[in-house]
Amino acid sequence: IIVRQSLKQVYNKLGQSHFIQIHRSHLVNKGHVIEYKRKERSHWIMLELNKTPLPISRRRQREVKKALIRQLKI
Repeated sequence: IIVRQSLKQVYNKLGQSHFIQIHRSHLVNKGHVIEYKRKERSHWIMLELNKTPLPISRRRQREVKKALIRQLKI
């Protein structure tokens, strides 16, 4: 989707209850996350739609894990 707003503006409009920003360029619906992976210092999530791993920035790893802990039973 092409949007003329910043990701932060889109995130604020969508709300934090269903979406989470995992990287500078990735905003995902928490309900579509099916897996959380970690290898050494890198972390990824997998979405049910295409099962392509999306990177989680180091800065956001703790926040993302905390947001997904109940949903994925990490």
